[in-house]
Amino acid sequence: MHRLLLIAVALLALAVPGVAAAADATTPTLAVLGQGTAFATPDTANVEAAVARTATSREAARDDVARRTTALLAALQRLGVPRADIQTQSIAITRSTHKRRPRVRYTARAALSAHLTNVALVGPVFDALTAARADDVTGPSFGFSNPTAGLPEAEQAALADARARADAAAAAVGMRVIGVQSINLDPSSVVTPGVASDSASAGAAAPKQPTPVETGRVEVSAAVAVVFLLGPA
Repeated sequence: MHRLLLIAVALLALAVPGVAAAADATTPTLAVLGQGTAFATPDTANVEAAVARTATSREAARDDVARRTTALLAALQRLGVPRADIQTQSIAITRSTHKRRPRVRYTARAALSAHLTNVALVGPVFDALTAARADDVTGPSFGFSNPTAGLPEAEQAALADARARADAAAAAVGMRVIGVQSINLDPSSVVTPGVASDSASAGAAAPKQPTPVETGRVEVSAAVAVVFLLGPA
């Protein structure tokens, strides 16, 4: 609320410097939707890994998956990823039948995700999970520890866009902006994470070439709805 009021005051000051706008029920208004973007560097990432095994018995399939899942957890902990930031996503054992013997087979699968608060660990985590015989490694999905990262800058750009559109529209009908009636900062604000993805196949040894990872920047989009007051040009 405090930030909203500051922005409202700033827009009012820009409307007509040195002139106070007196609004009443007869004052014309103009509703405008402004859009803006900004870029912010992500500081978190999520990586997922899965292991699977098909065998003729539930026990054999489950035991292999359990051993390799334990190896994945150990690999993450050796890199300093806290247990609190590791989550089991799914565990399953499915039964299937085939025309050839053995007719009945069981497939066990387990998947986990790691939330990395140090994006420099993304490459090492990929390599460590690969060496620990993960069947699938996917990610990273980049994000922010601060959910509003980049949003103030995007909103400022959106407000500037709204004002520019309002000035153009008012001029087209022989009027001008003299103030602001209301501002809505959250009509359709969106953060679009830039997602880089990669995958790794199972392997018994660590890769000779470390996995390169670039965090880049994430585009943050914002929309604001502003109702401007109009007066004669």
